[in-house]
Amino acid sequence: MSVTNLPAAARGALRALALALALATMLAACGGGGGSAGGPAAPAAQTITLSKSGNGELLPGAAAVSLTATPDVAGTVRWSVDAGPGTLSAASGATVSYTPPAAAVSAPTSVVITAKAGNASQSTTLTLYPDPGAPGVWLVAGDVYHDGLSAAPFTIIEKDGQGAAAIFGRPRVLAADNSGNLYVIDYAAGFYDTHSSGTIELILRKVTPAGDVTTLAHDTSEAAQPNSMVVDKAGNIYIASQKLDDTRSPRALGGDIRKVTPGGAVSVLAGSITSVGVRDGSGAAASFVGASLAGIDADGNLYVNDRDASFNHQLTLRKVTPQGVVTTIASLPTGLAQAPDGYTYAADSSQALLYRTAADGTRSTLAGVAGQQGTVLGTLPGGLQYPMSAVRTGPASVAVISGSGIVKVVLPH
Repeated sequence: MSVTNLPAAARGALRALALALALATMLAACGGGGGSAGGPAAPAAQTITLSKSGNGELLPGAAAVSLTATPDVAGTVRWSVDAGPGTLSAASGATVSYTPPAAAVSAPTSVVITAKAGNASQSTTLTLYPDPGAPGVWLVAGDVYHDGLSAAPFTIIEKDGQGAAAIFGRPRVLAADNSGNLYVIDYAAGFYDTHSSGTIELILRKVTPAGDVTTLAHDTSEAAQPNSMVVDKAGNIYIASQKLDDTRSPRALGGDIRKVTPGGAVSVLAGSITSVGVRDGSGAAASFVGASLAGIDADGNLYVNDRDASFNHQLTLRKVTPQGVVTTIASLPTGLAQAPDGYTYAADSSQALLYRTAADGTRSTLAGVAGQQGTVLGTLPGGLQYPMSAVRTGPASVAVISGSGIVKVVLPH
C-alpha cells in the first residue's frame, strides 16, 4: 500500500515521526541541546564535608566513632570501608557509626572510610593501633638500670640485639614513625667528655615494636653533635646537628640538617658545619647558628629553633622545605608539637618524670615520682632514671629514654 493510500491519521503520524528524526539528526550534528558534544550536559559539581567524633585514633574494641557527611546538594549519602578492618552501622544515611574490630592488630593500621553523594565523594582516615597492654612502665630495650651519665663510660660497648640484650651507649633523643618503630640518637661512649656530654658523630639506632635494636646509620663524616630529630610520613628521619667550638662550650658554630632514609642512607638536606650565620637559601647555601628541630608538619616542612647571629639567647625561627629550601619565619605553626589528642608530651630529667601538657598549659604527671631517680618497672607511677626524651606512640602509650634504655609507659585505657 502506498503512503498516499493510507488513512489521513496514519499519514499525519508518519509526517510527525519524520520531523522528529530530522530534528534529532540536526541536534546531534551541532552538539545537542546545549550539552557537550556527543552526550548530555554534565551535572553540576558537588562537594561533601565530613566530620567525625574523636581524634581519629582507636584501639581494638574501642567505642564506635560517629561519622557525618554533609553534601552541598541534597541526596542520599552512601558509605563504604575502603581499607582496613571494622564495620559501619549502615550503608547509607547522613550519619553512621564505625566500630573497630575486637581483634588486635600487629601494627598501626589505616582505616579509610568514604562517603558518596551524587557525583561527589570524600574519604577520611582513622588509625587503629595495637593494644599496648596493661597500664604501667615496661621494658622495650637496653639497660634501663644504668644511668648513662656517671659510671665508667669507656666500659660500654654498644650492641644490637633484642630487648634487654641490646646495649646503648648514651641514648639521648627519641622519635617514632607511623609504623611504630622508634629511632634513637645514641651518644657513643668512646666520644664522651665531661664538657660536651655527647657524641661528635651520628649514631642512629632503630627499635622495632618488638624491641629489636639495629644500628640504622653510623655517620662519621662530620664532627658535629646531633641534638634533635623528627620523622616524616614516608619514614625519612631528619636530624639537626651543631658543630661545637674547640673548648666544647655550649656555643654553637653552625650546623646542618641531615636526612636519613628508611634504608639508612645519609645526606645533608640543608646547612653546613663549615659555615655559620643566619642565611636563607637552598641546601648548603643556607646556614644556621645553632639549629634544633621544633617539629614537622603534614606536608613534610621542618621547623627550626635557631640562635641569632649575635650568639645571645634570642631565637630565630626557620622553615626548611622537603627540598631543603630554608627561609626565616616570624612564628611556628600553631599546635606544631601537639599530638593528635591535643597534648604535648615531655620528660623532666632532673625530676625523673614523664608529663603531658594540655593546650591551656595544664600539666599532669603520667609516670615517675618527683625527685626519685631510678627505673621501676611495673604498675604506675613506676619510676624513671634521668628520662632524656619522650615520644607518644599511640592513644595510650609513650616511649621514654630511661637510664641507658627505653621503656614504654602505658596509660589507663
